[in-house]
Amino acid sequence: MAGGGTSSTYDPIDVTQYTFDEMKAAVDAAEDWGTYVMVHAYMPRAVKRAVEEGVKSIEHGQI
Repeated sequence: MAGGGTSSTYDPIDVTQYTFDEMKAAVDAAEDWGTYVMVHAYMPRAVKRAVEEGVKSIEHGQI
């Protein structure tokens, strides 16, 4: 969940949930295991941050 969702009262859609360093750590760890990170994100800020950090797949990226 790089960004908020549409069906949760406590997870607003416009929230960007991880810092650059947190997401980058996940990407680095996945690469160490020969795989990649996929995230769920709706808003432009969350999508952009995920791509900048090296995420390979964005689900619901409606920017």
